Amino acid sequence: MQINTLYIPLQDVKGGFYFIQQIKAKHAHYIERNGHPPKYGRFGYYSKRLKNDEELQACIDKLCSTIEYRIDRLLRKDKNLRIAVNAESKPYWDSDAYRFRIARCQLLCAVTALCRAIARKDRDNREVSLYHINTYWLALNRIVHGDDVQYKNAQNIAMVGNFIPMKDRFYGKRRRPVT
Repeated sequence: MQINTLYIPLQDVKGGFYFIQQIKAKHAHYIERNGHPPKYGRFGYYSKRLKNDEELQACIDKLCSTIEYRIDRLLRKDKNLRIAVNAESKPYWDSDAYRFRIARCQLLCAVTALCRAIARKDRDNREVSLYHINTYWLALNRIVHGDDVQYKNAQNIAMVGNFIPMKDRFYGKRRRPVT
C-alpha cells in the first residue's frame, strides 16, 4: 500500500518567544543558607530558556488538534486497534496499542518542534523535524495497515532508512527528484 506524506499547513504559523532567566536552584539554596552567592562559576548563576508566546502556542495547539484529528481518522480503519488504544489505560509494552500511542506522541512532539523552528526561522531544525514527522507518520500507518506500507515516491522523502543530505532537502523532500 502506498500513502502520501502528512500535509501540515504551515502558512499560519506565527508568533515568537520570550526569554526566561531565573536563578538556578542550587545557587538559590546556597544564597538562602549562606546569605551571599557562591563563587561565580563557568556557567553562571542563571538558567536561560525560550518560552512560546501566546500567539505561537495558539498556532501549535491548532496544528496539533488538526494532526490529532488525522490520527483519529487513521485509527478508525482498524477496529481492534482502536478498541485497544482507547480501552487500555496502560497497554502492554509489546502491543500494537503501545507502539501506536508512542508514535502518536512522538509525531505531536515533532510537530511542536517544527512550529518552534519555523518561528525561529531555523532551516536546519525545520528539516530535522520534517524528517521525524515523515518517519512517525509512516510508523503509524504501518501499525494500522501492516508492514507493506510505503510512501509514494519513497526514494525522494527524508525518513529513517532513506537519509537525504540537508543541503538536498526542502520541506522533508528531495529538491530535485531522482527518477
